[in-house]
Amino acid sequence: MKKMFWSMLTIFTILFLASCGTNNDNDPTTGSEEQEKEAKVSTQLNVDANGEAMLLIKNPADNEMTLTFPSGQEVEYQLLDQDKNVVYTYSANKNFTQAIQEKKLKPNEEISVKLDLENELAEVPAGKYKLVVWSMASELSDQKVESDYEWAGTEQAEESAPPTEGNSKITLYREDANAEFVEPYEVEIDPSEDKVKQIFEEIDATNVGLLEYRFENDEKKLVLVMDKATENIQGTAGEYLFLGKVLHSYFENYPKLEEIDFVKEDGTPVELSHMGAVSTFTRDEQYTKPN
Repeated sequence: MKKMFWSMLTIFTILFLASCGTNNDNDPTTGSEEQEKEAKVSTQLNVDANGEAMLLIKNPADNEMTLTFPSGQEVEYQLLDQDKNVVYTYSANKNFTQAIQEKKLKPNEEISVKLDLENELAEVPAGKYKLVVWSMASELSDQKVESDYEWAGTEQAEESAPPTEGNSKITLYREDANAEFVEPYEVEIDPSEDKVKQIFEEIDATNVGLLEYRFENDEKKLVLVMDKATENIQGTAGEYLFLGKVLHSYFENYPKLEEIDFVKEDGTPVELSHMGAVSTFTRDEQYTKPN
């Protein structure tokens, strides 16, 4: 009887110890996995006294993490006025490489992305705004950070600010009554839409297509990628007026702009049937009627 009792006690003890051994509460591996899940890449917005801002991205984990960007754009930000209307969107006047990019962050590594607001907001009037910034990485796109932002403005902003409420009225150029020169006129556009494309669609009466565009040299150069319809512009006068409308309209609305290029989809200069290849045009080009 005693032997049976001790045998049963031994079996019970073994089973009890085995059940304790399977408890995950004391499993260091499980604990580290939970910590790894909790450790996420963080974002932080810093604005200095001079009005410049920087987005900080940090990996607080003990393991390397990978950020995936759907395109060449790494960051997006918007400026909102007191009524929460979008006054400026960083990507609105830009094109980015449409290829997936990856960036690896080492444990505890921190990277910074400068927003370069002094140049980007050159055409935005001075005032008090809300700055909203986020990373374009798929893993971070829902982490928007914001800050109250007081923009001092620039002389360019004062010169280029349209006179009507909402910054929707701008000056463009069209051919005059005699179809000899181009002349200015005013038109309203949607400030929340792509300004470059709206200008081109408004001034183009020849059905020439703008495939895409890009700004270069710190936005001092605008490259317009045209379709083959430029070959169909009628006559030397038609080509002259087409160039005049485009050049004067963009130089008028982008005070920082110094050069405009017309290129085909393959990157070579656009060739007009009568005027031949068109190269770089500068701000001193004049297609308006002499005084």
